[in-house]
Amino acid sequence: AHIIRALAKTIANGHLVKGAKPVHWCTSCGSSLAEAEVEYYDKTSPSIYVRFPAVDSKAVSEKFGVTSDKTPSLVIWTTTPWTLPANRAISLNPEFKYQLIQTDGELVILAADLVKDVMKTAGVESWKVLGECDGTALELLRFQHPFLDFDVPAILGDHVTLDAGTGAVHTAPGHGPDDYVIGQKYGLETANPVGPDGCFLANTYPTLDGVFIFKANDLIVELLKEKGALLFKQSISHSYPCCWRHKTPVIFRATPQWFIGMDKNGLREQSLKEIDIVQWIPGWGRARIESMVENRPDWCISRQR
Repeated sequence: AHIIRALAKTIANGHLVKGAKPVHWCTSCGSSLAEAEVEYYDKTSPSIYVRFPAVDSKAVSEKFGVTSDKTPSLVIWTTTPWTLPANRAISLNPEFKYQLIQTDGELVILAADLVKDVMKTAGVESWKVLGECDGTALELLRFQHPFLDFDVPAILGDHVTLDAGTGAVHTAPGHGPDDYVIGQKYGLETANPVGPDGCFLANTYPTLDGVFIFKANDLIVELLKEKGALLFKQSISHSYPCCWRHKTPVIFRATPQWFIGMDKNGLREQSLKEIDIVQWIPGWGRARIESMVENRPDWCISRQR
């Protein structure tokens, strides 16, 4: 009864919203999960560097002040190959410098500050910088999807960092919060080719239809090799979100859900004011809750049972 009354108050205050955005999804539960239902464990994942060839080679090369008859490729890095069928763009940082690199007879585009790291990882000992430009110069240029029959735009986002990878982020709006936000800005499709059981839906790709996503990782890596799109592959151990019930990895999956909108009708602002009024025992509890309220995304409260 208390839950119903609290929900009624939430609705009356205009904080309840419905939307289709990426949420934590447990394929074992067949349901969305709240942030509090997610635990983190170490997981080994494939770490791959993938070529996206330029659609208009001349236009891309000219941005670097170069004339070449070779097709340059924008290189992305991802630890979730299974999300590549949902790729709809490549995100670059508008503040970064990007370089056109010649190596082993091919042209690749990488963030200038990450060139040495990428080459070391890929075992490339010699390369040549042909030109350099800002990320903004590449905005909306088109690049061919590595195995699907369409091309995608280069877009700009501040979420792209130099912490790892190539400075070019594979963007699947249906499978990541940052991807979704930037996708909305650019009007990208929020593609979700994955069913509630974690298997690819029909007509995703002939060799992937019906395959469980984590089993599909190896199939996609082989597909990238066949298409000549795989630059390099290794394995990486990292902290990964898991279901608190099943201890199995969860994914981000865009589905229609009910959310408590943290910025809807001033909920976040009012909550932070209430924190000031409360007497906290022990005192350190305040900082923890305040940080959570300041930074938490919209709260997904619906479940599939």
